Amino acid sequence: MADDKFLDIIEKAEKEAEKMVQDARDQATEMKSEAVQKAEDIVAEARKRASQERQEEMSAAELKYREVLDRVKNDGAKVGQDISEAKVIDAAKAVAERIKSKLEQ
Repeated sequence: MADDKFLDIIEKAEKEAEKMVQDARDQATEMKSEAVQKAEDIVAEARKRASQERQEEMSAAELKYREVLDRVKNDGAKVGQDISEAKVIDAAKAVAERIKSKLEQ
């Protein structure tokens, strides 16, 4: 009889230990899933911010491009130089490309 009680106690302890191990595994899986989701959210937010910043930089570069283009057109007209509009546009495009390449670095 005492042996049966002892065996029952051991079986209950084993079942309790198995349940604790399974609970720990479940909790670890849940924690891992939460960590992965949090990491994904952080990366998505960083990408979103980077995209917004890049768009702002591109808008600023475009504004500068237009300012340079206008200034070159106006300066050319004031001096009365014989610069074709195509050359002015090409020069402004070259400046814009240089600005764009700097922003992409």
